[in-house]
Amino acid sequence: MKKQYTFVLNFGYVESSGLSVYHWQGGPFELYVLDAGRFKKEHGIHSGEAFKELIAKKLQENDTVTVLLNDTMGFGSSWIEEAFGGLVRDNTFSAYDLHKKLTIEADDKSLITEAWSYIDG
Repeated sequence: MKKQYTFVLNFGYVESSGLSVYHWQGGPFELYVLDAGRFKKEHGIHSGEAFKELIAKKLQENDTVTVLLNDTMGFGSSWIEEAFGGLVRDNTFSAYDLHKKLTIEADDKSLITEAWSYIDG
């Protein structure tokens, strides 16, 4: 049986750690609350860099990973570039591998297009 992991991204602020793990009927998923900055140095665990590290780990542990970008107030281009394009730029994954393992879903299709444009370079 294939291992599937899903991230649900939500734009907001949480006073605790900001990262809550839930279990969903289709398998595990995480609700990830964003601060929308690029680097951990400035934006901590909600940065694009922190999300890139988290998603890279889940991509290595699972056959497929889905990222849901719905119900958000928007993403900065720098966050999207770091979180998705950084997976390839850092030589963690190839664009080819990500096309096989990663699904990005959003009501706003421009977010999907932008994320894949950074992955495909």
